[in-house]
Amino acid sequence: MFELLSNGTVELLCKKISNKGIKYGFGGISHLGDGLLPSEYIIAEHYRLGSSQAILSRGFCPCAFENNKDEFEALFEKNIKELRAYEQTVKKWSIVKFFRNKHKINKIIKGVVSK
Repeated sequence: MFELLSNGTVELLCKKISNKGIKYGFGGISHLGDGLLPSEYIIAEHYRLGSSQAILSRGFCPCAFENNKDEFEALFEKNIKELRAYEQTVKKWSIVKFFRNKHKINKIIKGVVSK
């Protein structure tokens, strides 16, 4: 599922959609530090590609808290706060840093696919 991100398909579609003036997003985001392809890398790609929307994956808030609404809400709020703080960092990145991130994504995806 990650290959579309590494082979340029997502980037091509983002450019086409952006050229039409339509807001867009792609992929799912887990909480920071989680996932085969860690969310930090995906979030940076959202910014590089001009995405303004994302789906929060099941991994964003582990299911263990589903039966305890207060714990679930607290974890959700914590994860959102961390995500928003990371976004503020990414917004300041240089184009070089975005392309280094893209290179790292491609390397991680190649490793995932080869397994």
